[in-house]
Amino acid sequence: MRCCMKSGYIVAIDVDGTTLTSDYQVLTEVRDAIARVRKAGVAVTLATARAPASVVHILDDLGEVDAAICFGGAVTWRGPRRGGVLPELTEPVDPHTVREVVRRCREVGLPLAAYSLETAHVDKLDAMWRREFGHTGMPAVESDLNDLKEPLAKLLVISRPEDVAKLAALKAEFDDSLDCYFSHDTYLEMAQPGVSKGRAVQALARSMGVPPDGIVAIGDSGNDLPMFRIAGVSVAMGNAPTWVSREADWQTASNDEGGVALALLRCAGMFGWEL
Repeated sequence: MRCCMKSGYIVAIDVDGTTLTSDYQVLTEVRDAIARVRKAGVAVTLATARAPASVVHILDDLGEVDAAICFGGAVTWRGPRRGGVLPELTEPVDPHTVREVVRRCREVGLPLAAYSLETAHVDKLDAMWRREFGHTGMPAVESDLNDLKEPLAKLLVISRPEDVAKLAALKAEFDDSLDCYFSHDTYLEMAQPGVSKGRAVQALARSMGVPPDGIVAIGDSGNDLPMFRIAGVSVAMGNAPTWVSREADWQTASNDEGGVALALLRCAGMFGWEL
């Protein structure tokens, strides 16, 4: 089913903690609500820190969407589908900065993954990383992170709960040279400066002829705030922390309660989408 994109609206929806439940499932009501909104002519894009390979994994359960913004805004994939042609990575992380992050993470003992367009690279593919990549469906290999030749879309640093102070210190150290944000309490994402979900959603909407007040953004984490700030309507999930939800226009139910479906139904009533 293709969206005809005639309504002048686009909905940008986060994935983890938003589209997916806490156990990484797609609820039937969420899948059905997205399909109904698209049938009404509203464009739907996922907006996630995940890689394209991981998005395809989700679409097997979710169904079609019009686009997927991946790596927190570094890549926008039109018409994402299994076997589809991947977009080019236009804003890779600076290689010198990558080496500096690698050095620092090794010094303080923080696990680091470096993501190319199709593969995650780690020093050691241990049980923690196997769990992480198992959840996301991301291909991963052991590599020398100082000797990667591929352009990198993002870096991901994960800490144990007792090491979050190290993660905060790492963020403070590299805030001037990278865009650093917490996608979860113990997950620090790092990208080339200027890369964000907000910027990518804004560019996608413009290319589709959607005005700023026709953008709806739904999310639960700090990396969703840039798209909240450019959206006509921003919706925080019920499971979002207070510092995220207070920047949204309103709050829906949690990801485990079908909050995305409820938000889409409310938007349909607000904007007159004929579902």
